[in-house]
Amino acid sequence: MKKLKFASWIVVASWIGCVPVRAEQALTGVWLSDTSQQVIPDPQFSGLTWRHDELLMLADQSATPEMRMKLFRFNPASGQLNAPSLPITLSKQVREGCFGDYLANSPDLEALTWDRVDDTTLITVTEDASRAQLSPTCARKFEQTNSTKYPTLLLRITVDKALTRAEITAVRPVQFPLEAQVGDQPNDGIEGLAIDNLQNLYLSLEKDLSGKPALFKTRLTADFWAK
Repeated sequence: MKKLKFASWIVVASWIGCVPVRAEQALTGVWLSDTSQQVIPDPQFSGLTWRHDELLMLADQSATPEMRMKLFRFNPASGQLNAPSLPITLSKQVREGCFGDYLANSPDLEALTWDRVDDTTLITVTEDASRAQLSPTCARKFEQTNSTKYPTLLLRITVDKALTRAEITAVRPVQFPLEAQVGDQPNDGIEGLAIDNLQNLYLSLEKDLSGKPALFKTRLTADFWAK
């Protein structure tokens, strides 16, 4: 995984002679509502992506229990759910793997994106796993995280074309570059994911040991989820 250098601010300006011209855009919003047009209280959505003309969202560990481990599909114009929320289940292989206990008990999901080559693959990532423990065998296998004691996990969520099923079918623990100095900060980890047209997956870190944000890049190869 590569660490990318980036500025924490962006300035866009048009110049006429030496005079900068700034443009302003007024934004309005709507309250998110369910299929009965009732406002959704305190949803704590931490993952958001645009896919096939709708917004897909998921909540983090701080959400109320009924909001956790579910996929939500919203109409971006109305803010209303296009369908009832979809529970996210675990495959047998994932449930019986090293990270099954944590993922079966309200994992802290952050960010959401989808594979541009296979649109039935959604990708999310875990952040705070400070309450979780690995078995001694798994702990030895994944101890070199160069970050938190419990690894950050990239999760593959497999859905069907009609979005009637969502299942975590693969887990990829993240090993950060040692020189990045990410630090053992369980609740200051990866907060955002994005994919470009070349199948590069970008992970945005809230802050490293020096308190600064960081951006990492890894490649979504054909065998990515098998490694």
